[in-house]
Amino acid sequence: MSEGPDKAPFYICENIDDFNLHVLNGRLNKRGWVLQQHALARRTIFFTEHQTYFECGDGVRCETLTKMSNNLAAFLEDPNSPHIIMSTSQGEKIIRFQNLYKTYSGLAFTKAYDRPIAVDGIQSCLLKAFGTHGGYGIFAEKNDKGRGPGLLRRSLLWYRPPDKKELVRIKFPQDHAGVATVPSWSWMAYMGEVDFLQPPFGNINWMAIRSPCESQKKKTQCVVLGVENGNQVHIGRIR
Repeated sequence: MSEGPDKAPFYICENIDDFNLHVLNGRLNKRGWVLQQHALARRTIFFTEHQTYFECGDGVRCETLTKMSNNLAAFLEDPNSPHIIMSTSQGEKIIRFQNLYKTYSGLAFTKAYDRPIAVDGIQSCLLKAFGTHGGYGIFAEKNDKGRGPGLLRRSLLWYRPPDKKELVRIKFPQDHAGVATVPSWSWMAYMGEVDFLQPPFGNINWMAIRSPCESQKKKTQCVVLGVENGNQVHIGRIR
């Protein structure tokens, strides 16, 4: 559409851009394996009933020429150079990985014992970005340089939301890809959606604890959420 010979054309179309509805909330993305495939793909083309979307680390492009953003794609933009993750504050890192695991925990599987495997690639990306180690959705307290990023306690504070169904313990086959011994303190050992407690940042006196990833000693240790009026507030125990 143009107003004269010297005017640049401009175009009008119906507003049909809805990446969340058409793609992220689509039936395919309700499956557990799809989240990892989507998150770790460098470039993806989505064919939907309404239009085609092209996604990369720079955002989402629509057929209508609109450019959109996808926080999940930006968060896991490049496993080799995780600039997005490292440029965020410590609190934002925690909130982002908690939201990611919350989303993943609500997805469906044909075989429940695939739950810890279908997110392993994403977890490896996060561990590399945070410069630490861990497993089964739990991060070690100290990073590779010996400093404490404060991830262990926050990753252990998972729970079943009151409005969700009971968590069911997964029966892992003894010969299934080395995941027959998923620890009971990991949400990956259960089917069902989980969420994370959100104690205020900067207002908690954390007790020194050691991650199972940092010690091979099999002993019970107490996980303490904080100290209030001299009394320890206990969250649970790990074995």
